[in-house]
Amino acid sequence: FTNQTESAVDVDQPIFQPFPSQIEFFGYEPFKKYEALLCLRNNDKFGRRVKVLPLNSPYFSIAAAKKKGKSGHEEESGKVAPGMEVQYKITFSPKTTDDCGVDLIVATEREKYIVPIRAIGVRGALDFPDEIIFEHTIVKDTTTKSFLVQNVGQKATSFQLFASPPFAITPTFGNLEIGEMLQCTASFTPNALGVLRGEVYIRYDSGEVACSQLAGRCEEAEVGLSAEVVDCAPTFISK
Repeated sequence: FTNQTESAVDVDQPIFQPFPSQIEFFGYEPFKKYEALLCLRNNDKFGRRVKVLPLNSPYFSIAAAKKKGKSGHEEESGKVAPGMEVQYKITFSPKTTDDCGVDLIVATEREKYIVPIRAIGVRGALDFPDEIIFEHTIVKDTTTKSFLVQNVGQKATSFQLFASPPFAITPTFGNLEIGEMLQCTASFTPNALGVLRGEVYIRYDSGEVACSQLAGRCEEAEVGLSAEVVDCAPTFISK
């Protein structure tokens, strides 16, 4: 591919730096076309060649744009001059609003690397409290709080709930349509005095994870006798 073995770019860095390092599409609709531009800049002090491999996806396509030399005139072919870049136009043609993606493989004279292309579709989203606070709980007792969770997103979603001890939450999983609500119950069972903190994690079916804070105050119970002296009536030992 080249006889030039010397390079000013470290071996742990690609000769052609991608801008951006990841291509992302948001807020798309089915059967429409969306475009993004990928620039590959030659960071070496020598002219270099670069190419991209065809995309293995029915939703994405790529076309090379002409690259410009130092003089500003477009070059038809050949190496990319030092400090100059070559551009590629990526076209996304979705058929649904679901997530999809593909990895674009870039091949330089020295290495191959991947530029991820991701389409982030509509999401379900839970209207979950940012913080749940428990007050005045005694050691090894359990306090509970119930609240409603609603799917305020644009898509039905499945999710799992996890709470760090000494907190717990039920149910541990659920499935909500758009606008649907579910009652959840958080509980606090402290085993030490003071203010204890934790987290509740919401893991969506998309793999994304959200977090809310939990806090509870554990106090000693005030225990006392109703009388200082207890008189016992006379009694006898029976046979």
